[in-house]
Amino acid sequence: AAEDAAKKKADEEKAKQDKATVLDELDKFSEDWTAPAQEVLDPYGYFYTSPEYGQFDLIEGEFTKKSGYNKSAYGFVFGYSQPDAKGYLKDYIRFEINTDGEYALYTWDGKNYKDLVEDNNKGTAYFYEDSSIKSGYNTKNKLKIQADDETKTYSVYINDKLIKDNIPYLKNGTHGVMGFFSVGKKNQENMPDTPVVVSYKITDAVLHSAD
Repeated sequence: AAEDAAKKKADEEKAKQDKATVLDELDKFSEDWTAPAQEVLDPYGYFYTSPEYGQFDLIEGEFTKKSGYNKSAYGFVFGYSQPDAKGYLKDYIRFEINTDGEYALYTWDGKNYKDLVEDNNKGTAYFYEDSSIKSGYNTKNKLKIQADDETKTYSVYINDKLIKDNIPYLKNGTHGVMGFFSVGKKNQENMPDTPVVVSYKITDAVLHSAD
């Protein structure tokens, strides 16, 4: 019993140290994103990602949109298979919100979108209102992704409210995660006068365990 208690305490201490290390490392992903300037390249209609965060069983981030088209979303893209040599994602799961207090959750298989909230046969995804989202600019919302290797599913949360569980892993998917923000079409954004600016900060994380 004494040995079990000592092992449990050692495991708990290691978990605390691992978490501290992870959060310290992820602190470099706490910054503002600004959409590319209009004179640099055509920035419209794309989404831009952070660097690859790594392999996680849990990750939570706090997001704030400061300016830009109200329907252009931001959040996490995750669960994808290995990117190609140029970093292109051929598949992913995307979990996002916008300033109108809406969220979307869907997969992309390289050809079609699949809405994970309400299935449809149109090969697209939609936004849904949810009272847990703080709408408006300069508000802070936390998005969280929890992986479960036993069931091979994800659960996603907004401000600690469970939004969806039992989201299947993608075939050949990894535990990779990136933050992202979207930029609207040319008739939706007002760049360069009003750039798209989204602030983000990682607030919690647990490294993926292959055991």
